[in-house]
Amino acid sequence: MQLITHRSHLDALPASDPKTHIQKRFDQLSEDTDLPPTILVLFPDTDLQGPELNFLGESGVYSDMLGEHRLGESGFQPVFEWISFDSSVPVYEMLFLEGDFGYTFIFEPSVVDAHPRLKALIDSQPLSPPQPLY
Repeated sequence: MQLITHRSHLDALPASDPKTHIQKRFDQLSEDTDLPPTILVLFPDTDLQGPELNFLGESGVYSDMLGEHRLGESGFQPVFEWISFDSSVPVYEMLFLEGDFGYTFIFEPSVVDAHPRLKALIDSQPLSPPQPLY
């Protein structure tokens, strides 16, 4: 996982279409709010339930909004406001809001391939349209 809270953090990412997308999203979020953006780039080896993601809930990305259900159970509600897929890049994006602060998760399909439970999470709700970049 790569935490990006400053434009210089983007230098750690290899040149690619996803990196260009992340740079544009970072710039857009920087313009849209007074708070610096927080983007988490997930990789296939990211521990999606690890301590780095405990702020989402005790099950990391698989946490239930109310903490009452597990992924796959009736009543499970993801902690993410929306999940989208942009096939032109291709990347997934997920938004987690905590008060007035937002965390944008961006990852390539290879992350989904490496984590079948992530695929189940994505399939548990309708995908939102890709968020426009300007």
